[in-house]
Amino acid sequence: MHKIKVNLAERSYDLVIGINTIANLGTLAKNLKLGSKVLIITDPVVKKYYGHLVEASFKQSGFKVFFTTIPQGEKSKNIKTAIALYQVLAELQLRRDDTVVGLGGGVIGDVAGFVAGTYMRGMNLIHVPTTLLAQVDSSIGGKTGV
Repeated sequence: MHKIKVNLAERSYDLVIGINTIANLGTLAKNLKLGSKVLIITDPVVKKYYGHLVEASFKQSGFKVFFTTIPQGEKSKNIKTAIALYQVLAELQLRRDDTVVGLGGGVIGDVAGFVAGTYMRGMNLIHVPTTLLAQVDSSIGGKTGV
């Protein structure tokens, strides 16, 4: 596993690149001293393939894990989706020190990043990109929006 520091003063962050990093997500997050709850935002297809691995990793590290899914595709990148996700965050009583995990491709990364950045004036965000383009977007600051 390799870490690359993106040096942006108080906004610095690490990129973690490696094989089987998905199994170590919980440990990596625990080392960052993030809050105790994680909301994983994904789509139904990605959840089917990776959801159980991500959930197990976070649970093994002591996090309380929640899932929510949005439909695949650009049509999900809109303000109605963001509002629905805000409602999920509020119902689950997630706080600013808790974490949103965007598990999926570009749309998931965009929407999860937007919601994490705007809910309660910003909360922790972990991108887990599952496509090459999403990996590039996530690694260079990401683009977020609805």
